[in-house]
Amino acid sequence: MLNKSNVGMGHSDTKNGRSCRHTVQTENGSEKVFVFDSGSPLDKQVEALCRDFKIQYDDDENYHVLTLDNRPASSVITSQFQLLDLPHTRPVVLWRASSLVGQRLEAVKNAEKSSSSDALRALFAAFHGESNVADEVVEQEGIPLVIKASLTLGSTELAMECLCELLQCGKATSWIEEQQRISPHESRDLTAVFFQRLFLELFRSLSKGSEYVQCGDGPPSPPRSCLYICLFFLHLVPSCAAAAHAAAMGEGMVPSFYPQLIDAADNEEVDNFDASAATLVLAGLLNAASRTTTRHC
Repeated sequence: MLNKSNVGMGHSDTKNGRSCRHTVQTENGSEKVFVFDSGSPLDKQVEALCRDFKIQYDDDENYHVLTLDNRPASSVITSQFQLLDLPHTRPVVLWRASSLVGQRLEAVKNAEKSSSSDALRALFAAFHGESNVADEVVEQEGIPLVIKASLTLGSTELAMECLCELLQCGKATSWIEEQQRISPHESRDLTAVFFQRLFLELFRSLSKGSEYVQCGDGPPSPPRSCLYICLFFLHLVPSCAAAAHAAAMGEGMVPSFYPQLIDAADNEEVDNFDASAATLVLAGLLNAASRTTTRHC
């Protein structure tokens, strides 16, 4: 990476490939112009940026990333090739990952129902494709917050899409192991209310005419992330089967899901996704319950 005195405006060719010149802003408002090179990994160039700005950098607490601009929902840049495709007049922003994550999580925490989708998309844009930032989300208690947001704000499928990606990062392992250790009654996250929300979103088309058909701003496509999360927890945390069963039994104004699931699994006229999801959830419930029973025998 070169400093601003070494190259003209725009894009150019170097011995190692293409290069591009961009204004880089920091969180505190400092600003410089830098040249990024396609032949050097982005993290090395970000590290060099931090040295130039006299900012401490490492792969842990002082990990830094670039975002496309300074908008609240701006995406993290995950490769040097993304920079090459940007107009040279477009500034990029250098963030300490912990600060960026803290800001996005705070937005989710303070979101109203009407703005929940925007807050969750902004959070997803911060860590999608960036494992170090995803780890930071987990460290800042992002998993329980996303689960809570799915209950209080709606946007269930979008929240579960965030959760799908978070559960793939390395530091999610400790959270999963904690859920495996504690008893079902001690879990603050994998509750009957949580599974009820998943079922309402998953099988809303089976409840046509009910006021519970749609939670939040449910997507037009099948809620695949909700299905994945439901099956993921039933498989890896079988003790949550009791909470899932309680949700499927229904409570208060929410009727039991079991008749709908059995009918969907056995009815050729039901949509393919609904039929497959009903079959998988029923099998997951049965398998998790049997593993829990075996463990206590």
